[in-house]
Amino acid sequence: MAKSSSSTTWNVNKISFWSIVAVTVCYILATVFGLIGVAVLATIANVLRAIATAVLLLIVAVHAWHFVSGKSIAYKVLYFICVIVAFAGIVFGAF
Repeated sequence: MAKSSSSTTWNVNKISFWSIVAVTVCYILATVFGLIGVAVLATIANVLRAIATAVLLLIVAVHAWHFVSGKSIAYKVLYFICVIVAFAGIVFGAF
């Protein structure tokens, strides 16, 4: 039996909410670590910011795929290029 649309929407909403909570915790910790001024903690702060940004990008990418999946190949190619470049920017921009 397939899941109902309302059940799927509720799950997406729940995942989105808890992701926002996790991202908020990452940003708060990153800010506190950055204010302390210890080099190791500053590096951890940068990694936490990168993780938070990656989580938000992942959520957006999943929803964007639902939009793109029914479109032409040009949309799909553009989607993958954008997602790859965005994640590369997060990874290489964090260090």
